Amino acid sequence: MKKIFLSIVIITVFVFFGQAQKKKTNLDFLKNYKGKYLFDIKNTSALDTRIKAIMGDKYDQYLSAMDVQSPIKIERNIFSCEAFTNRLEEMEVTLVVDLLSNLIYVRLNIDEEDYYFKEKKGKTPTKISRVLKKN
Repeated sequence: MKKIFLSIVIITVFVFFGQAQKKKTNLDFLKNYKGKYLFDIKNTSALDTRIKAIMGDKYDQYLSAMDVQSPIKIERNIFSCEAFTNRLEEMEVTLVVDLLSNLIYVRLNIDEEDYYFKEKKGKTPTKISRVLKKN
């Protein structure tokens, strides 16, 4: 009986701990940046940490593409902005956040080759794909 009770307690702790680890920081604060620029928020730890996690070794190139930026747009709970380099190498980045589902999507274009990054596996929602390609 003690073994069963102990097993249940251990399983409960691991399940709870696993759920706590999966919980993402809410990005609702981004709504306050409409009309501002990406450099105003790019060092925000909640956003920055998650972007680093999905981009891996391409993160430094993401940062390199911040020379010229468009104002942040928020339409229908979709946060979007883009930036690009002002140098010889051509790099462009589009950052999209679905504020309802709390998910980040990034398109990085290097010399006309696109790289896509997202937090959730599977098909990218159409509304997000349109914004990534439209910008």
